[in-house]
Amino acid sequence: MFDGPMVWVQFGLGHAEPSDSPDAEFDQAVATAAEADIAIVVVATTEDVESEGFDRKTLELPGRQNELAAVNPHTVVVVNAGSPVELPWAEDVAAVLLTWFPGQECGAALADVLLGAHEPGGRLPTTWPARKENSPVLRVTPTDGALAYEESIFVGYRAWEKTGAEPRYWFGHGLGYTTWEYLSGGFVPSDASCVRSP
Repeated sequence: MFDGPMVWVQFGLGHAEPSDSPDAEFDQAVATAAEADIAIVVVATTEDVESEGFDRKTLELPGRQNELAAVNPHTVVVVNAGSPVELPWAEDVAAVLLTWFPGQECGAALADVLLGAHEPGGRLPTTWPARKENSPVLRVTPTDGALAYEESIFVGYRAWEKTGAEPRYWFGHGLGYTTWEYLSGGFVPSDASCVRSP
C-alpha cells in the first residue's frame, strides 16, 4: 500500500494544419463581406470584456469588429452582447439585430428571424448611447470599496434629459416587419412593410 501523495503526469501533443495569421484571416473576412450581395456579420463581446464578475472598462466591441461591420451597406449586423455597446456604423448598414446571449439555439432562432419565419419583436430594456462620452454616468468603478451615487434623481431618462445628449436607441426601442394599428381589440398588423412598431 502506497501512503504518499498521488502524483499525476500528463502529456499532450497537439497538431493542426498550417493556417493564416489572425490578421490575414480577418482581412479575408473583410474582403468577403465587402464583396457579398448581402452580408450577415456577427459581432460580440467576450468573457474578457463582459462578465457578471467585473465592471466593463469600455463600451467598444473588442478587437477590429467595427471594421468588419461597416464594409458593406447591405449588411445585417447581429450583435451578441449582454449590455449596451457602441455601434458607430449603425447608420451605415441595412439592419442591426440584437440577440443578447441567445444560447445553444442561437443558430436556429437567428435563421428564423432573418428568413422572416418569426418577428424580431423584442424591445430594448436599456438605453444605448451613440458614444460612451454621451452616457450620463461614466464612473462606475468603486474607489477604496466605495462608489458615490452623485447623480441623485438623475438616472434613466432624467439623466439623458439633463445632459441633452441623444442616445443611439432609447429604452423600449425596437423595429419589426410590419406597422400596427390600435383597434378596440388591441394591436393588429396593418401591412407588411419594415417600419417601426410602437
